[in-house]
Formats: sequence, C-alpha cells, structure tokens
Amino acid sequence: MILDSSEVSLADWGSKPAIEVYPGAKLASPAVALKGKPVKVVKRTITTKRDMICLLLSNRRTLQGTADQKVCIWKAGGTKGIEMRCVKIGQKLTGAVDGVKTLVTVTGLMHLNDREERVVDFEIDGRHAYVAEGVWCLS
Repeated sequence: MILDSSEVSLADWGSKPAIEVYPGAKLASPAVALKGKPVKVVKRTITTKRDMICLLLSNRRTLQGTADQKVCIWKAGGTKGIEMRCVKIGQKLTGAVDGVKTLVTVTGLMHLNDREERVVDFEIDGRHAYVAEGVWCLS
C-alpha cells in the first residue's frame, strides 16, 4: 500500500496521484519498460495505516508506503521483491522513468509511526507490478 499522494506512472508514462487511479486504469509496469505491456487496475482499496516507511531516493523523489509494501531491489543476476521495512540505505531499487529501466539508490529512510496516513492498495491484473515514484512496486 502506498501513500495516496504518491505519483503512479500511467501506461503512457504520464502520472497521477494514487488516489486518482481507479479500476480499469492502465498503469506502467516493469513490462512496459521492457516489452511495452501495461497492467490494469482490477480493484483499489483505500484505508488508513500507521506503520509507514518513507524512502528518500536518488531520483529526488520519495516513496511512502506501508512497511509490508514490496519494492524490487537490484541484486546480481536480477531483481528481488522485498518489503519496505527491510530496505537499507545504499541499496539499489529497480525502477523506470519514461519507459526506460533505471536503478535508483536509497539515500535515506524514515519510519513514520506517529500518525495515520491514507493509503491506496491496488489489485493488479496479471503481472502484479506497477511503477510509483519511479520505483517498481509489487501488489
């Protein structure tokens, strides 16, 4: 689940806040960067959560999500999905900007446990991955 104001990349590489993405929307995915195939939002759930992580990224963006939100880290030989609570400063996250695969370094992180935040959870048809704030997220 990502923060409702997080920018989600659309299939045409435009973007909009997660709260404005509805079922039926086509999102950019890792496959778009590699093969040109977008993913479709089947369902979205809006809720509030307290256990949030904010990742500060080398692309000058921040990605805020629940501690259990999975992102893709780069490891020799490929990518691996891990929960945001396990990400460490200096790790490289796999991402995509304007349809081009990139690596984004985590330059800092903060635990935001003191207040509830509105978050959006997407159920994605097929590949179960999408791009938010330039980072590959797994649904």
